[in-house]
Amino acid sequence: MTEWLVKFKDEAILSRVEALKKGNLEQIYLSRIPRTPSVMQKKLDYSNEDIAAGRVLTQSEVKNFFEDKFKK
Repeated sequence: MTEWLVKFKDEAILSRVEALKKGNLEQIYLSRIPRTPSVMQKKLDYSNEDIAAGRVLTQSEVKNFFEDKFKK
């Protein structure tokens, strides 16, 4: 899709595609925010279980993960 979009010279089309992309990211972000105290508690419980089981990453590991992910 990226190669297809590169062929466009029309700024209006490119701006619209970027707006759609940002809108989708916004929806994904909003869908991950806990809406109720019970949902928040459930997320905290899962986090505590992960910590107890040793399923944690260092800040460096997280940084490397995202750097590698966005290099593609």
